Amino acid sequence: MIGFGMLWILGTFIAAPQEWIQRWQSASDSARPPANARAELQALAHELAEAWDAGPRLPVIADLQARIAWQLDQLPQAIAAVRAGLAEFPHDRTLAETLHALRQSRAIPEDPQLRAALQMPELDSWHGWLPIEWQAGTFVALIWLAVFCCIRGWSRQRGGWFIAAGVLCVLAGVGEWRRQADCVVRERFWRQPAAVIQRDGVLLREGNAAAYPALFRQPLPNGCEMQLLGERGGWCWVELPDGGRGWVPRESLQMIATRRES
Repeated sequence: MIGFGMLWILGTFIAAPQEWIQRWQSASDSARPPANARAELQALAHELAEAWDAGPRLPVIADLQARIAWQLDQLPQAIAAVRAGLAEFPHDRTLAETLHALRQSRAIPEDPQLRAALQMPELDSWHGWLPIEWQAGTFVALIWLAVFCCIRGWSRQRGGWFIAAGVLCVLAGVGEWRRQADCVVRERFWRQPAAVIQRDGVLLREGNAAAYPALFRQPLPNGCEMQLLGERGGWCWVELPDGGRGWVPRESLQMIATRRES
């Protein structure tokens, strides 16, 4: 009975995402009437939001939420959804690729200073092109090669094999240490409080009032991401990707849900 129950739960977790994907693909069919497709996408988005809040949280839910919001011309909500997913799953490759695609659809500021201030940081290191599960596999492979070299050196009584084993162990250790360090940096970045600009014409100001001067001549673009540092008097103190800080109205922000503590 216990085994059947576990299989039923596992089957439910697998079947539900597939059903959502099929419904999204059906609603995205260009042959469907736009009004019907939009209504179906909105209904699916509402269902996905409820599923995300109720749990268990899955990367596919956040990814579908982001794709649907983008199709509904809701870029800030799309970015907020995929970043909420990355707060839960900071190493998910699909979510990272979706976020990259969404960032490409944002308007590029004409002001060179603002454009430089909004340049997102690079979270991947020299081996960031390698998926994280392959990085762990590389570590295991190097350790096994080191073991093989030790066995070979012991059987043949050759010191060169032991030297090779030592070099492989050093490479494995350095690579694993760097991977763990990258993981910590990525997790901290995605899980810190953040928000997205959700309307046009928002200026970054020196203080928490409209009377303060703007830090840039051009408004922040719709979909601009920033870290939250504080809030006072209906204004939020934010930090841009380059480290610059200023104030924006609270109602101009789409808040990004942080990781839910268990």
